[in-house]
Amino acid sequence: MKISEKIKFSNLNTKDLKNFQKFIKKHWNKNHIYANDISFFNWQHKIKYNYNCIVAKSNKQILGVQAFIPQNQYDNKLPGNQIFLALFRCLANSKPGTGLLLYNSLINKYVPQFIGTTGFNSNMILFHKWQGFKIGQMNHYVALSPYKKKFNIALVPKNFQIRIKKKKKYINYQKINLKNIDNYVAKKIYSYQIPNKSNTFIKNRFMKHPIYKYLLYGSIINNKAQAICVFRVIKKSKRAVIKLVDFIGQNKFFPLFNNLFIDLIKKYSAEYIDFYSYGIKSNYIIKAGFINRKKYQKLIIPEYFEPFVKKNIDLMYGYKTSIKYPLVRLFKADGDRDRPSILKKLNKKVNNT
Repeated sequence: MKISEKIKFSNLNTKDLKNFQKFIKKHWNKNHIYANDISFFNWQHKIKYNYNCIVAKSNKQILGVQAFIPQNQYDNKLPGNQIFLALFRCLANSKPGTGLLLYNSLINKYVPQFIGTTGFNSNMILFHKWQGFKIGQMNHYVALSPYKKKFNIALVPKNFQIRIKKKKKYINYQKINLKNIDNYVAKKIYSYQIPNKSNTFIKNRFMKHPIYKYLLYGSIINNKAQAICVFRVIKKSKRAVIKLVDFIGQNKFFPLFNNLFIDLIKKYSAEYIDFYSYGIKSNYIIKAGFINRKKYQKLIIPEYFEPFVKKNIDLMYGYKTSIKYPLVRLFKADGDRDRPSILKKLNKKVNNT
């Protein structure tokens, strides 16, 4: 484009949806779910007549997009200035600085107290550092099934004997659903982390997800959930794995789920449960029966299933915040990391990504 052409920045609106989808198909991936399933894009990004997505346009042509998800997307009582960055794309031949102006447009309009991102490309590291983000790799822990001798999805070295083991102390667990969440889960459970979440957030983000089916369990003491784990079962070629995608509650309660992890592995005949996280000390995760995947070079715990890639993936995290307490915790389901990448032609909710 010509340098003299003026670029305008605004929220994506319904009139631009077809152009947006064409942009994603041409400049990102023709099979991307945003390009093929507008109902899912509406669920994740729509706000009345506009979208949580800043677009750069010149002469009605889209030059770049920066999608984002505020926490109040799933609960309008949560802060709209706690934001996760999502899909970003900017044409290589656009005016220099267009990507930065996209980002600045978002910042100037929403003035976030917290802004975070997970799973971004390595070529964005310098940009996020320049913008003052704290940057690093998420921890990746795994609990291998004690019931499997042969692994098809994971690559487990021969004679690798480390498996999750049951603890003698057993805590009651309760499956959490739309009918009982308000009885079992008190507001206090959400006070131990930034970004903020709530029962309404959990209902809309997980229980009412239009495509994925999530499992939620609480550790119950005195008839109240002290903490909640959110899981997603992925099935592939008659095998299964379990993704632990979110945790809510005090960190010290994480080890209480040890026996539940084993029960779920057995129930779904899963090869493993794995867990990407930032903000939980490793000793709590290890006490729950997990091992640090990164300490075992020959151990491969796949992350990508759409399409399936049998390799380890180190997910990056980045954030900056003006909130001093509580501490920041990040998980795989934050932002848009745990979402379908390719449209599945199924009428029912799917377990496999």
